[in-house]
Amino acid sequence: MAVYKRFVKTSAALFIAIMLILPLAGCGKSKTVESGATWTLTETTRLSSLTIADGAAIKAPEGYIVTLTVDGAETGQVLETWEGLNYKFAPGSYKGDIILTVAEANYPASAVSGGGRSGGGMTEGSRGGAQGGAPGGASAPAGMAGERAGGAGGDMPAAAGGSRGAGDAVPAGSDGGIPASAAATVYSYRQALYLDTNGIDEKKSVLAAVKGEKPAGFEIKDVEIKSNGSLYKDANSPGGTAFNGIYAVGGSYTLKNVKIDFFGDGRSDFTGYGAAIVAAGKGTKLVLDNVNINNQGVVRAGLIAKDGSKVIVKNSTIQCKGGTLPPGWLSPMNPTVMRSTLWISGMTGNVRATSVLGAETQATYINSSVSSDGWGVFSTDQTTNIHLNVINCKAIITGEEGYGTYNDPSAHVAFYGTEFDMATFASVIGSGDVYYGDSNPETVAALNDKFDLGLTAEELKSIPNKPTVINSRKFGVMWHRSGNPLTVDGGTIFNTAKTTFIVSGVPAVINMDGAGGARINPGNGVIMQVASDDQPADMSSDGYYEEPADAPEPIAGFDNTSAEDAATANFSNIDLKGDFYNSVGWGKLTDKLNMAINFNKSIITGVISASESHHSVPKITKDNHTEFHSITDTPCPAVNNGVIVNLTNGSTWTVTGTSYITGLSIEDGSAVTAPEGSIVTMTVNGAKKEIKAGKYSGKITITVTKS
Repeated sequence: MAVYKRFVKTSAALFIAIMLILPLAGCGKSKTVESGATWTLTETTRLSSLTIADGAAIKAPEGYIVTLTVDGAETGQVLETWEGLNYKFAPGSYKGDIILTVAEANYPASAVSGGGRSGGGMTEGSRGGAQGGAPGGASAPAGMAGERAGGAGGDMPAAAGGSRGAGDAVPAGSDGGIPASAAATVYSYRQALYLDTNGIDEKKSVLAAVKGEKPAGFEIKDVEIKSNGSLYKDANSPGGTAFNGIYAVGGSYTLKNVKIDFFGDGRSDFTGYGAAIVAAGKGTKLVLDNVNINNQGVVRAGLIAKDGSKVIVKNSTIQCKGGTLPPGWLSPMNPTVMRSTLWISGMTGNVRATSVLGAETQATYINSSVSSDGWGVFSTDQTTNIHLNVINCKAIITGEEGYGTYNDPSAHVAFYGTEFDMATFASVIGSGDVYYGDSNPETVAALNDKFDLGLTAEELKSIPNKPTVINSRKFGVMWHRSGNPLTVDGGTIFNTAKTTFIVSGVPAVINMDGAGGARINPGNGVIMQVASDDQPADMSSDGYYEEPADAPEPIAGFDNTSAEDAATANFSNIDLKGDFYNSVGWGKLTDKLNMAINFNKSIITGVISASESHHSVPKITKDNHTEFHSITDTPCPAVNNGVIVNLTNGSTWTVTGTSYITGLSIEDGSAVTAPEGSIVTMTVNGAKKEIKAGKYSGKITITVTKS
């Protein structure tokens, strides 16, 4: 019986191989394309050797695109110039099983843009090109919206020049069939598998790049996709390929036991151009089970979910490593062609492992490991009401700088039982909200129901009940642009080498409940730092941040005793050891923001104070950009940086050093004390006051002296 099954399997594989070979033109032949010549292919062609001279071109008819594979791996594409958008075939000699696939071009429309700046979103375009007949007359669908161009937040320049080559971007109104009324540029994607509501669209797929079981239907399994591109090395080898593995624009698919191995620079992770897997558009659902993605290259992302799609990743591994950026590529800075995190973030890196983009998109990661060597592991960009859930996973930055997750507008991001190994930040909150908690059975079962994850009873049982643990070589969480909330509970643990919470001049909100064992371990002893944002307005390599030489003066009308619109931290059922500082105004003289710390059934040991703060250097540029956010505090009376402390339900503040605050509320049963062997005293507006239950406001100084 086993022999029979093996015979059937072998016969089926042989049949598939024969059927794949039969339609190919030029099988077993050699071809040389001379310099200055253009070889226009009208059908998929197989060769045994191919030589492309410098200055030669290989193209397809209008609406079609050519992809070269050698021994089943996509290869041969490079950017014409690093700054440009158009691709060409790299000159050289190729030998082996060579297939030049002529496929219908894929022109996705998207206005997702990078870096957390404003910009609207476009929906995924409908299927383009002719659906039957010979190549030659196909064009992109009329009325398709193009990529948003120009301005802060766009992902490409206002115009694209040059003639079309294999993998070119298409200027509006050009021969690509894109209407002149569309935005300036769209990309013509190439992908191993193009999936839509009807299944695999073989006319848009490069099946020659798919090894293993022949993909069919809505369950794709046991396949491998490779791309052997190039990395930027010097001005004469710009790098590139921007080939996609799987591009889904509709339908519900299961991808199981899939391996994707991509080497070579991508082009735009803001649109998924060059990513291993892209899910785009409402009605698109991908379930990835035991998928292994291993990418290397500038913006060669692992997984992009965008524009209302739904992605569930389980039992999988996504590993991304960046490439090399040309010297001076940021001068002048053009955010429309971003290929790395901005230096003004204080971080480095040029690849984000995953991103969630657009409106109403959902991505869930379960029992998986996701890593990047810089920039970010999980990112959200140009979002509206998206959900990113990470359950029992590992989030890893393997390089010197990078974050775990970045939040864009109305992004709802939650981590359950996840282990962070971070370089710079676990999370950066630009908007939306973040949650850290446990992967307990009740919570995961509720997520399974709420987000229709499809986990079986056996799968639910296999997820361990464990806390989220954040290990960071620098900071924990940073807020900028907005003060949206962070919620922490369960047994969540923060282990940070430096300050745990950095609030860059916004009314951030922290809600942390330690009833389940949550705790904070700041390596530098600072739990929370509220300070002026040190991000310079000039993002070019000529930009810089410089601390003011003068001290701040009181701003008329600002009440530094008010907790309204303050940066606020609410702690319950927790024992904390560390300091809290507010130095707003010392970094930018026009800034004003209070800090309010509320303790409920909690113990805090440390300094809570207004402060004067300074970086280790007064001027920060691109060359020393890792100095951002790292400041040293000296407690001093508040100016435009009030500090309000509230102690309720038996909370105790053990003061370890002189603290300058502007508001203090002590509920009956709560207390302000000194460490053993010391005494604590308080003055309010210069007058000594007994420290007892009550409310105090004004210039409050709390001093600790040895008894």
